[in-house]
Amino acid sequence: AFAEAERDPLLDCAEDIIRTFNEQRPDDVAAFCRAAGVNVTSGDDAEVVDVDRLGLDVAVRTLSPYGIVENTIVRVPFERAVNSERDARSMLTMMAQVVWENERQYVPPQIAPVTVPDDEESS
Repeated sequence: AFAEAERDPLLDCAEDIIRTFNEQRPDDVAAFCRAAGVNVTSGDDAEVVDVDRLGLDVAVRTLSPYGIVENTIVRVPFERAVNSERDARSMLTMMAQVVWENERQYVPPQIAPVTVPDDEESS
């Protein structure tokens, strides 16, 4: 099994993805955790610590019912395995949009179909 193992496609870019989400998109990281069922109120309480082709590992600080700060690792899976940095960033952006829409119960407006006349009809 070990000899058949494949290198993770995000190995060379994982640090950059982690840095981007921790520094520029902390609210998305917190939202991913909420979608995974962990009550995180702010990006300050969640930090991406690893990413691979199957998802993110996020270190989360939560407050127990007894007022004790607890640290845990939350696994946030991707919808499917990714195969490149571009694929991973696209997947994370899509996940952030879906979580945003779900949290706000967003319903996109209906778009009326447009009828384009045939060339023969317009002459």
